[in-house]
Amino acid sequence: MQSEPCHPPTGQPESIAVSEVFELALSHHRAGRLAEAEQIYRRVVSAEPTHVQALLGLALTCSSLDKHSEAIDAYRRALSVAPDLADAHLGIARSLTALQQVDEAIDHYRRVLKLRADSSVAVHELLALLERLGRYDEAISCCENAAAVWPNEPELLLRLGRMLRQIHRYAEASVYLERRVALVPDDVNAWFDLAYAYDAQRRFEAALTAYRKALVLQPDSAPLNNNLAFTLVGLARYEEAERHFREAIRLQPTLSEAHNQLGMLLLRRGDYSEGWRHFEHRKTTARGVRNYAPLPFPEWQGQPLQGKRFLLAREQGAGDQLQFVRYAAVLRDLGASVDVWLQEDLVDLCRSASGVNEALGQPPSAGYDYWCRLMSVPAVLPASTPIPTTVPYLFADRTRASDWSARLQAIAGGMRKIGLVWAGNPAHHFDAFRSVPLRTLAPLGELPGISWCALQKGPAQNEIASVGPDWPIHSLGDELHDFAASAALIDALDLVITVDTSIAHLAGALGKPVWILLAAQPDWRWMLHRTDSVWYPTARLFRQETLGEWGDVVTRLKQALLEGLA
Repeated sequence: MQSEPCHPPTGQPESIAVSEVFELALSHHRAGRLAEAEQIYRRVVSAEPTHVQALLGLALTCSSLDKHSEAIDAYRRALSVAPDLADAHLGIARSLTALQQVDEAIDHYRRVLKLRADSSVAVHELLALLERLGRYDEAISCCENAAAVWPNEPELLLRLGRMLRQIHRYAEASVYLERRVALVPDDVNAWFDLAYAYDAQRRFEAALTAYRKALVLQPDSAPLNNNLAFTLVGLARYEEAERHFREAIRLQPTLSEAHNQLGMLLLRRGDYSEGWRHFEHRKTTARGVRNYAPLPFPEWQGQPLQGKRFLLAREQGAGDQLQFVRYAAVLRDLGASVDVWLQEDLVDLCRSASGVNEALGQPPSAGYDYWCRLMSVPAVLPASTPIPTTVPYLFADRTRASDWSARLQAIAGGMRKIGLVWAGNPAHHFDAFRSVPLRTLAPLGELPGISWCALQKGPAQNEIASVGPDWPIHSLGDELHDFAASAALIDALDLVITVDTSIAHLAGALGKPVWILLAAQPDWRWMLHRTDSVWYPTARLFRQETLGEWGDVVTRLKQALLEGLA
């Protein structure tokens, strides 16, 4: 793509006298004497109002002097004489952009491209404007049109790939980025973007290759080491991942993302002393800075708590809050009166939590001696403090639980009553691996003597229709409006079988038998290789052998149910 130079216009005026004045204006313009050039251009257009080249020169001079309204007026006068003058539309677009009149500017950029499809300047300036405004769909369309004109233009391929990645169209992004690295194989940033796009598609092996190519080009990059390590975690190659996380931290000690990820890796293998310390960096990552604002009273750093009012503060998802509200009892035993701030749909349930004085749905502004984030308590406590495992530490409302018990008795009679959840939050990075299509679990429906109750909420409820009458499932998710309602139903069940969701934590906190189906690359809290949980004594873990393959898990699950029915 060739750039279009910005220089004073040239042309052959009709009148000798006007010609001489015009040439004088051009001379001043080329020499950078813009104020003089402007005045002389005005003399030309005063004498000859339809002198297009003088109008363009005047407009360009005014634009250079930041007199954009006057520039636009001159360009419009030129267009009244020559409506298809692409340079005039380009100039108007630039001046309108400078005046923040962006919608009209975009319209003029589009007119340039209709008149001159190969205007690289208009393409790049329009793209920059659309990207700045966050109008990515329009920018992508513009970029795709340009790529049809210049199919092997590396800059366009990179720009298109990055925009598609930014709006989460990762598969399309990877196509353009692959073409970019084929044309410019030593572009470390393009390899990074391509690896990121692969990662987002869970194409971990391809991402690993791309990150390694980038790392060859820039071996001392902390972000590259960090992202490569994250991909290795996705492949459950934890020892390699640890080396790269530590290298990222060595290269950039303040890289919070690497500390946070290393912390979770260490917690996964039970190294709590160092793991909790690194995990604290979750609060200073790019996301953490937005989500972990301090509260307006002192943050607890381990001071004595006897007689103190203490607030445990919410963070992350419902499962995290359910898991760590157990520490209210620990703080109470240290002498504190403990309130807990949680997401709204947890408040009613967590008023029952051991050690909790009051549960709040909004953060208080005063009234406490100390506060601490729920998941930070273990990092502040002495390293020798064991994980509190007394269950239940949450309690269902007895009346609601009794109502559910009577209802399920009417439905199931003497059959075993099992709750089922097969899908988690689709926004979770690893949800494609954590969730199980309900049809994959269909062999469980062959077992006699079981009444199945779906606790599933959201779009995944629609999958019940896919298993048909061969597996009758009672869909109860629409009746579970908050976690107190879910707790009452779970209390009336014999067993909960669930993927890694908040229901797993809820059932465990209630002390209910819960079987949890785990991907081969599980969340850190389920550790490695174990069939039990250090957090929930009533939990049993069923792990994949191969990432994405649930067949063996279903076979073992079915056998365990058969043994329980015998």
